[in-house]
Amino acid sequence: MESFIDVERAPLRKGREQIVVALLGLNLDIVVTSDLMIDAIWGEDPPRTAQNQVAICVSSLRKRLAGPGDSLIATVRSGYILRAENCEVDYVIAQERIRLAHTARADGRAEDARRLLREAMGLWRGETLAGIGSDLLRARAAGVERQRRSIIEECLELEIELGYYRDAINQLTALLAVSPHDERSCVLLMKALYGAGHQAEAMDVYQRIRVRLQDDLGVDPGADLRAAYAAILSGERMAAPRTPLPPRPASDPVSGPLESALASAEEGHDAGREPTAEPSRPSVPRQLPARPVFFSGRDAELGHLDKELAIRQASGATPCLVIVGMGGVGKTTLAVHWAYQVTDRFPDGQLYCDLRSNAGDPMAPSKVLDDLLRGLGVPGNDMPDSLDGRAALFRTLLADKRMLIILDNACDSEQVRPLLPGAAGCVVVVTSRAAMSGLTVVEGAALLRLRALKEEQAERVLGLALGGDSRGGDARGIRDLAKLCDGLPLALRIVAAKLTARPHWTVAELVERLRDERRRLRELSHDETGLLSGFVLSYQGLGTGVARLFRQLGLIDAPDLPGWVASPLTELDMDKAQDMLEELVAAHLLDVTGRDGIGQNRYRMHDLVRLFARQRAMEEDTEDERKAALGRVMGAWMGLVEEAHRRVRGGDYLVMHGMAPRWRIEPAQTNTLLRRPLEWLEAERRGIVSAIFQAADAGLDELCWDLTATVATLFETRGYVDDWRATHERALEAVRRTGNRHGEAAMLYGQAGIEITRDGKHAEDLLERARSLFEEIGDERGIAHVLRSLAVLDRLGGRFDVAMERYRQTLSTLRRVGDHVAQTHTLIGLALIYLERRDAHAARETLTEALTLAEKTGDSRSRAQVLYRIGELRLAEQDFEGAVGAFAVAIDLARALDDTTGEAFLLRALGEAALLQGDLSTARRSLDRAVELASGLTDAFLNGRVCLTLAELRVADGEPSEAEDLLRRAATAFAEVPAAHWELRARERLGALRGRG
Repeated sequence: MESFIDVERAPLRKGREQIVVALLGLNLDIVVTSDLMIDAIWGEDPPRTAQNQVAICVSSLRKRLAGPGDSLIATVRSGYILRAENCEVDYVIAQERIRLAHTARADGRAEDARRLLREAMGLWRGETLAGIGSDLLRARAAGVERQRRSIIEECLELEIELGYYRDAINQLTALLAVSPHDERSCVLLMKALYGAGHQAEAMDVYQRIRVRLQDDLGVDPGADLRAAYAAILSGERMAAPRTPLPPRPASDPVSGPLESALASAEEGHDAGREPTAEPSRPSVPRQLPARPVFFSGRDAELGHLDKELAIRQASGATPCLVIVGMGGVGKTTLAVHWAYQVTDRFPDGQLYCDLRSNAGDPMAPSKVLDDLLRGLGVPGNDMPDSLDGRAALFRTLLADKRMLIILDNACDSEQVRPLLPGAAGCVVVVTSRAAMSGLTVVEGAALLRLRALKEEQAERVLGLALGGDSRGGDARGIRDLAKLCDGLPLALRIVAAKLTARPHWTVAELVERLRDERRRLRELSHDETGLLSGFVLSYQGLGTGVARLFRQLGLIDAPDLPGWVASPLTELDMDKAQDMLEELVAAHLLDVTGRDGIGQNRYRMHDLVRLFARQRAMEEDTEDERKAALGRVMGAWMGLVEEAHRRVRGGDYLVMHGMAPRWRIEPAQTNTLLRRPLEWLEAERRGIVSAIFQAADAGLDELCWDLTATVATLFETRGYVDDWRATHERALEAVRRTGNRHGEAAMLYGQAGIEITRDGKHAEDLLERARSLFEEIGDERGIAHVLRSLAVLDRLGGRFDVAMERYRQTLSTLRRVGDHVAQTHTLIGLALIYLERRDAHAARETLTEALTLAEKTGDSRSRAQVLYRIGELRLAEQDFEGAVGAFAVAIDLARALDDTTGEAFLLRALGEAALLQGDLSTARRSLDRAVELASGLTDAFLNGRVCLTLAELRVADGEPSEAEDLLRRAATAFAEVPAAHWELRARERLGALRGRG
């Protein structure tokens, strides 16, 4: 989605801005309610400040897209409206072109209709609303895409009627590559081929889709397809061929499968035609296994094999295609299906050999060659004795042949190398669970790493396998089954077979059976076939240490893992541990999913493989060994998070610790990982949350709350409030189960920190409970922290005398225990009360002491906060230059810390400073950026301050009505905190503004 002002591009920010503009554009000149916008942006769980955030977003869009006022986006009672007289929307223009095209076609003006449809198609710049993160809009976009496909086909139908056959053939061939079961496109392609004089090819298209529909969907061609075929057979007349249409300009943007397919077609590629197979001869071997049933979801992989075959045939070498992947991922099925697609290119036959015996042991190359040679007609009496003799005879017999050979379940490259023919006309397809690097490096084989199916592909395979079974209509159950099968085709087929064999089972019943992790692998067995046997083969090939690492990795609950976890698990140095990880990757028991934001590899174990690893751990390792392995990994998380906190805060400040043991990563590796500590947190965030949850479940309560408390300030810095809240809730449950009073007090205190600017009453209740527990266990430092937070609530509520007394009690304790950072924050609170009471001298002395402490500890975050308050003091004294100087240093510190909340507060302050000096343009830039940052956070106090300052800017701009709206929103936000003093200030300013009006 793109926006322009005249001809200049006006980029939209990802997220809510794109969603709001999309909703308004799709409903041009129609009111879009605020409730609809909230549903589109947040779905079923909007924040309390949703209305405010939508209003702020619209206000920002107005200024950037059309300047101040309502000339483009108007506010109405129930929402907003995008005015048609002031803008153009490509989607709306396209609808008008389509309407005019239909009128022209009805009037017999076919060329005009074709031109109008092409103009409409040209207004799309890619997939509709691609990348929009809204379920509501994705559903709308899907409908628009269906209409678009229909218009493309209507335009091609017109061009066929007018005789533009070549263009239609190219584009319809491309459309069918994207949607191979589309009968309407197939009908049009048959007509275009027939009109261009290719009757045989048109009939071949019909035969191919007939087979595809029957094989994939179990249905016959529809009435339109059959009618088109009959018309071709009867010799129906069609328009004379016309000169091809001009190609689309090369500068047009291309994105998405539909655009890519059509772009390739318009570059002049001829329609694809499959060569006719030569007549079979009785002596030709046909050893392929039965053609796979219900094959689907592997179009990209089939295309890859086609491309690699063509590349290697062109080079004159013997094509060798290697398909590797974990057990059950569908390697053999893919190889056999592809082989059936290309058998006509290999008229001298197909050979197949499973390179493992019935017992699962690797077959010797000599024995494999014996089987292959007998398949070529060599009698036992003429069989050479030696491996070299058999390999030479095999190459001799295939020297002038065009044969396809599948070598299934290869153990390693050495087993396969003697089985390769030397003939360029042959192709060898190898499947294996091993990496087969010898074939790819030495023999130049093409490698295809086969992954599990994506969720939607897995659901389709399962739906096809169930066929006409009414249980296939249980969409939710099918989705759950596909997920539990982890996208593995073998598991999907086993599930379908179980349901077919047990008509009295419902899909929901099988889902419940598979949800039980203790029995899932057993359920995914069918007769002599099952996932377990494949996993066992891979596992048995591991060395002792690697097998132990595999079992221990299966114990960890995480969506993916960094490589360093292998070190605490194996208790080896990082290099040796990483080598073991790579052995698991080579055995396809572990996947590399890519690199994270700090450049380290991420590893993932498929759910079913993890279940197998856990089963092996339960059987082969003692409970003490399993718990010790988990403890080392959790201790490593603890050590790294603790060190990251120290590097961000300049020390081990403002955090409560327990007695949980740490497992220290090597110092050099720690420095590498934590070079940019907040980026490391971003990369590891999901793993840390999983570690906290797993520690809670494993009864490691001390480690659980200690890790939660330590990571909290990092979550706060990056604004991960949901993670902050969820980890505290889970840790609180864990410490209460074990009666850990210290941990419970710390978690209640941490929860209050989340709520202090969001729900002050709830925060106060949490703090009082925490204080009671800290007093019970005699934790003087914990009591001081609680008192400081209670003082913050008193100050926000305007209870300055109570707040002052609590701040002084806190300072006394903190000075005694030597907590300099907490002293700094307490002094800031005292200074704010002095500022409210207009005691500039006391505020200045207090902030000077706070700045000295912040510089002494080296805590950049505390220093930034003190400078922010110093700037506010100077602003109150009308020392604008001094205020801006303090704000500028503070904002640099906040940005270096990636402190989004702090940056937003400081941008607001800079905007206020510019406003007080009459520099409205600078004020507007600062406040616009503050609005953008605040809209991505859930800090009600911040939103209130931003709205309050924006209101003053609107007054200066001469827009009192918009200023009143902002003041109302500010008062609402302050009431949510609650911050009674600030709420009163907003309402008094609103009353004054109304009185002036």
